[in-house]
Amino acid sequence: MKIGFYGKLAWSGIKKNRQLYIPYIITCIVMISMSYIVSFLSKSETIMNMSGGDSVCMTLGLGTNVILIFSVIFLFYTNSFLMRKRKKEFGLYNILGMNKKNICQILFWEMIIYCVISYILGMIFGITLSKFAELILINVVNGSTSLEFTISWGVICATAVKYAVIFSVILLCNLVRIRFVNPIELLRSENVGEKPPKSNWFLGILGLVVLVAAYFIAMSVENPIDAMSWFFVAVIMVITATYLLFIAGSVVMCRAMQKNKKYYYKPNHFVSVASMVYRMKRNGAGLASICILSTMVLVIMSTTSSMYYGAEDTINKMYTRDIAITTGFASYEDYREKDIGRIKDRVNECFAKHNVVPESIKEQKYTYISGIISDNIFYGDNNGNLYDSDLAFSDLSQICVISLDDYNTVNDAKEALGNDEIMMYVSNSGKQYQYDTFEISGGGTYKVKKNVEELEENRGSINTIFKTYYIITTDPIGLEDKLKTAVNEDHAVYGDTMSWYYGFNIDSDDKTKNTVYCELKEILKECSEAMGDDISYNSYNVYNKEIERNDFYGMNGGLLFLGIMLSIVFLFAAVLIIYYKQISEGYEDRHRFVIMKKVGMNNREIRKCINSQLLTVFFLPIIVAALHLGFAFPMLKNILSMIFMTDEIVLIVTTIGTLAVFAVGYAVVYYATSKLYYGIVSGD
Repeated sequence: MKIGFYGKLAWSGIKKNRQLYIPYIITCIVMISMSYIVSFLSKSETIMNMSGGDSVCMTLGLGTNVILIFSVIFLFYTNSFLMRKRKKEFGLYNILGMNKKNICQILFWEMIIYCVISYILGMIFGITLSKFAELILINVVNGSTSLEFTISWGVICATAVKYAVIFSVILLCNLVRIRFVNPIELLRSENVGEKPPKSNWFLGILGLVVLVAAYFIAMSVENPIDAMSWFFVAVIMVITATYLLFIAGSVVMCRAMQKNKKYYYKPNHFVSVASMVYRMKRNGAGLASICILSTMVLVIMSTTSSMYYGAEDTINKMYTRDIAITTGFASYEDYREKDIGRIKDRVNECFAKHNVVPESIKEQKYTYISGIISDNIFYGDNNGNLYDSDLAFSDLSQICVISLDDYNTVNDAKEALGNDEIMMYVSNSGKQYQYDTFEISGGGTYKVKKNVEELEENRGSINTIFKTYYIITTDPIGLEDKLKTAVNEDHAVYGDTMSWYYGFNIDSDDKTKNTVYCELKEILKECSEAMGDDISYNSYNVYNKEIERNDFYGMNGGLLFLGIMLSIVFLFAAVLIIYYKQISEGYEDRHRFVIMKKVGMNNREIRKCINSQLLTVFFLPIIVAALHLGFAFPMLKNILSMIFMTDEIVLIVTTIGTLAVFAVGYAVVYYATSKLYYGIVSGD
């Protein structure tokens, strides 16, 4: 046979099965175009050169890998639908005289045809939309760009190679399938249904237990580090439990419906429930996949949206002043006023040079010491227990020591304390300190005179991750020494760091602020070099709120954009699974409804049966996905607190909004696919 003959047969097969191939090709086009767009943006010089561009490009680079991995999994998954429908056709070819080698050549040419179509159209859409996507991304991260249109030939070639490999492996799997199946099995494959599975109570109960355990983990974990550690464990447990419950649990549910005579013995319920039981194993797996994809979209969009829309509040909490200087000392005893005086003199010269007047000046010294706090007792690491036992890094709490003089100056207060008295403020707990005393293991006891209602924290450090106890005292050096005795000096990571903070606002334009910021960096560098070895502080840094804002918006905006891209890919995947599910089940159910018509069921009753079946199973995934999202909320909130996102109201609003929008879109897909299903089973 001529090579062109196989190409014609392949093209004819695709045209005759366009109801299957067109959605599949559209999905391939979307994935290829999304892959190009995200890869193009991750290497865009325009984005790299803007403020915060490095964070955006790094985030998008990770997104490229996520899309590629998902493409591999999903294209293999949907390919099984195509092969199931085409097996009868291939069996007929074999009966008519074609051998398996000839059928393999048809499959090869089919792959060439839909690969070329998918890649060319995918690249056309990807290249066309890449500039539009770049403009959207830059607008999201508050950047600026030109209208110059560019094409990345390197990304085009890399995308071609990646998807050529994916499609080649899919083809190889299909050829192996054809090689080991006899012609009679191919011919009868479409008519081979699944036997009604038995109720598997063990798997159903196991799925329920795993799901309850995952929910318990999500609800009970309070520490952000624990939340991050347990998040992926909980995700795996939820995915496993979802598949077990949808496959085994759904069978149990259908059996229970059949035993309910009042419900089951009605025309619309009888046909739909009997049909679901007949093929529930495959049906359950498809519904579980839809549920997992829906949950992924909801989690991604709710978290990235809340991070973006809560960014300004987060920045204001992290950086309370326009510009801030920090220096690090080994301890309070190493702090020398003369070294800080030199820095402040040079800073004042900078102010005078640029004719700016600092406002809302905040100057404060503080020390962070880490250890274990149980009830009202601080335990250090005298015996190396944090390393030799099962205690985790997340068991740590932090003590921040602040002098009473600094507290009164910063807060314009007139508090007074005795030598054995302290004031306490607890961060990241939502509760006040509940005890009348605070004891240091081996270091004495202090009376808690007052709980501070509100305290301007020095954010930008790990005190947003750990529960932090701010202690105000008249003798910070003495308190620091007692805390240090409880900390094992051999493990410096749990030791102390004393810092001097000097922050201020400037009522001027961004250009002046940036000029002052750049000169202050040079001043700190010059002061350190001039003092040489005779220097008390061992580190220094200068923060510019505007620069940090750009970086933060760059990271969060990049995550939001990537979340939108991934959500589009996942949505197409979910819709395609739903589409194929409705088609395959429509053809399987068609002969049943033909029989029911012959015994007297009219079109109205058929539609009622269809609605009963679809409503029973179609909205189950979105309901379970919403349940997953609700129980994941506390864990997501804890994880977001690690990146200073602490506005719970924003997270709640974006989560509810995302769920509402998704539910509306899901209902639209239901309406469209239910009409498709009805058209197949009714013969229209």
